[in-house]
Amino acid sequence: MPILTLKTTATVSDEQAQSLMQQLSQLGARILNKREEVTACVLELIPASRWWVGGESGASVRAQLDIQVTHGTNTQDEKQRFVQQAYGVLQAHFSEPALHPVCYVSVLEVPADGWGYGGLTQQQRSHAAHRAPPLAQFD
Repeated sequence: MPILTLKTTATVSDEQAQSLMQQLSQLGARILNKREEVTACVLELIPASRWWVGGESGASVRAQLDIQVTHGTNTQDEKQRFVQQAYGVLQAHFSEPALHPVCYVSVLEVPADGWGYGGLTQQQRSHAAHRAPPLAQFD
């Protein structure tokens, strides 16, 4: 149940936003083994005049992508591949104007007992999934 949050200064249409978030969600499924059907995606558009790098704003596109996942569910290699390939997706989508080289991609690991959805933590979901079915009662 990851949550992808993309903040950017780019102007994007609804169709472009849909395509971009779909690609990032699919990347999370393919590389991080996350279920796409429970992946939430949020796009925040920020005016370029409100985003500084090195104390300066500018015409190049700024972006920050975070994906929150349950702690310990991904290897170092998976996280590195996600960062690399997600940055590539951003570069492909934001080519005119060019993507600023200082754009961050983060894989944020949250403890299983500290987040969840539908009123259950990830820890509760994990315990429920690993419980053996109850033994039949014999009279």
